[in-house]
Amino acid sequence: MYRIFFHEDEGYLETEISGFWTLDEVFAFDREIGQYIQRYGHRFPHFAILSDSRDFAVQSAEVGAAFAACSTAANDRHTGVIAVVICSALARIQTKRIVGNGWTQCFFTDMAEARTFVEADARSRAQLRRCA
Repeated sequence: MYRIFFHEDEGYLETEISGFWTLDEVFAFDREIGQYIQRYGHRFPHFAILSDSRDFAVQSAEVGAAFAACSTAANDRHTGVIAVVICSALARIQTKRIVGNGWTQCFFTDMAEARTFVEADARSRAQLRRCA
């Protein structure tokens, strides 16, 4: 299960993901993320992503591999920091493998701390756009 929302006032994307996923859910999520990248990428280049993954279960190898492939492909379309809020050490290991090396990734256990980090990044990028 997932929810995706773009904070237009701040200029970052937020996702909330939870539970065990099927391949169909992975591909639907990937398509929707792609739509957000296409819709907001020109206005907010390299926007940050805040991922609330606290309720995201450790996934099957097949789902993890599909997520990793989608993450690699998304990195070709968009780069920016990704802040992942996660509770379990095993889920963090899997998420690091899924996200891969193409993204600047930061892991948090506290949602407020992660949001502060992402919003600071968004403000910094907004200032750079105003100066350009």
